[in-house]
Amino acid sequence: MAAGRLDRRVLFETLTTERDAFGSVAETSWAEICTVWAERVDASDTERFGSGAEKGSAVSVRWRIRSSEETRGITAKDRLTCDSVVHEIIGIKELAKPGRQRYLEVTTAFRDDA
Repeated sequence: MAAGRLDRRVLFETLTTERDAFGSVAETSWAEICTVWAERVDASDTERFGSGAEKGSAVSVRWRIRSSEETRGITAKDRLTCDSVVHEIIGIKELAKPGRQRYLEVTTAFRDDA
């Protein structure tokens, strides 16, 4: 993959947690993991039509990013944001031969409720 194809800035965030006064774990806010260059490849989209508010579409996107110590720590519990659109991470896989770790492919989904 040519570096020139990495033409989008994406932000990866993780959900932080804290314990309350009773010892329960509460999810509090999203914290930045890293911001990297990525290539966007739209994978699929589906449209739903229903009664009233149940109208919209779901879009699946594959993001190709350089593998680094930071990006190898990203999991499906994290999220990706690009152009103010928040994406749920569905899966992550290596794109190079085992052991070389040059690129990762992050598959995400987001809802467009327009």
